Amino acid sequence: MIDEFIDALTDSIKERFGVLDQAYIDDLLLEVRRDAELELESRFTVRYVLVDADTGQLESRTLFTEEQAAEEAAKQPSNGKSCRVAMLLLDT
Repeated sequence: MIDEFIDALTDSIKERFGVLDQAYIDDLLLEVRRDAELELESRFTVRYVLVDADTGQLESRTLFTEEQAAEEAAKQPSNGKSCRVAMLLLDT
């Protein structure tokens, strides 16, 4: 779920640091992604929920402990609605 945020850093890294080697940027972002995920998991209890892709409303009351399980549930038919997976951070 953090991928969208991390991917947005690619252009910023190129511009601010003058890095042109895409492989170096990919390696750097992989490290940043791992660090960010570990930091979030250490500070919060991470759960995943399904939301309506059109309205953004909570689609079910189920809290998934694994992102993959939420992604699979989002693929299941839900009254003709498309769902997205959202990350929920619970203060521990």
